[in-house]
Amino acid sequence: MDKSLKEKFDTPCLVVDEEIVRENIREMQNEADNNGCILRPHIKTHKTPYLAKLQVGAGACGITSCKVSEAEVMADNGFDDIFIAYPLVGARKLERACALSKRIKRLILAIDNLAQAEPLALAAQAHNQVLEVRIEVDCGGGRTGAELKDFEPLVTFVEQVPGLKLTGLYTFRGLNGGIADPEGSAQREVDLMHQYAEIAERICGRKLEISGGSTPTGREVARSHAFTEIRPGTYIFNDYMMHKECGAPLDRMAAKLLVTVVSVHKDYVVVDGGCKTFPTDPLLGQPPYYFESYAYFPEKPQLRLTKLTEEHGMVTAVDGNLDLKVGDILEAIPLHICPAVNLQNKLYIVDGENIQEMAVAGRGMLQ
Repeated sequence: MDKSLKEKFDTPCLVVDEEIVRENIREMQNEADNNGCILRPHIKTHKTPYLAKLQVGAGACGITSCKVSEAEVMADNGFDDIFIAYPLVGARKLERACALSKRIKRLILAIDNLAQAEPLALAAQAHNQVLEVRIEVDCGGGRTGAELKDFEPLVTFVEQVPGLKLTGLYTFRGLNGGIADPEGSAQREVDLMHQYAEIAERICGRKLEISGGSTPTGREVARSHAFTEIRPGTYIFNDYMMHKECGAPLDRMAAKLLVTVVSVHKDYVVVDGGCKTFPTDPLLGQPPYYFESYAYFPEKPQLRLTKLTEEHGMVTAVDGNLDLKVGDILEAIPLHICPAVNLQNKLYIVDGENIQEMAVAGRGMLQ
């Protein structure tokens, strides 16, 4: 980014290159299409209806969200095929999900145990609805997801209970630490899901939709032809974690933080972005990445951002060569773009000479 463009922005801010966004969208959509796989991108990365419309316009079947509130924002902006890939617990969330299902053409909900499925079925019955569900299964992600020992009773319950309709299984694995072997991580995802699918389809007596594939594993999962759908999210922007995990090229980083040097000292400088600008996920120095900085500075790769307070970022240089003065504007690629976006009220989307200021409509939608 040249100096004249940087100076058009008030820092700290997040600037998005629309040309790179469109290329990233095209590449993942082509990968899905070429392998006969549906792409349902996760919008938690950008949280912005404009960017979701670019994804659907390129061929995505619909979108994935994490929370009911995110899905409501997207429904308000015309999206009518939404998968909420997170279990809904609590009467208020179930009420909102039932209301949302009446507003859009297709709403898919998620469960991974009977303690979620039973109240969801009761809510559906109370609203005289049949809610479409997918069961999440654990393929090594170590988060939510039914384990094999608990899986068969859950499938049987959903098949038999009024108010729920089982249409698929889904999983999230990511690389789960396998940064040296993304293809192997994807194959383990495929192999484990195959075991779950065999059990579920035997009980149901029909084929189910099989959904998986994050940004690091999505391409390989699509190529396996074992899944009907992939749900990557980060690919639209990429980030430094994706560069380390699966070799996302640095020239395909579509979103960068801009920060300004506000104070210069002998061994460090201070920039105007602290932990309210830079996410601290993942932590520094921890496996499997062992990151040395909360951001990568592509124009000055010797820089390290290792200390943050709310509004202050302390930047050092591994070679001692800071060569910075007050007023200098730095480009920074965050380690994890999803929480970086969630820290911003707005994005600045650049397309040639055109700059759009755009609200992050899904920011802070936690419920």
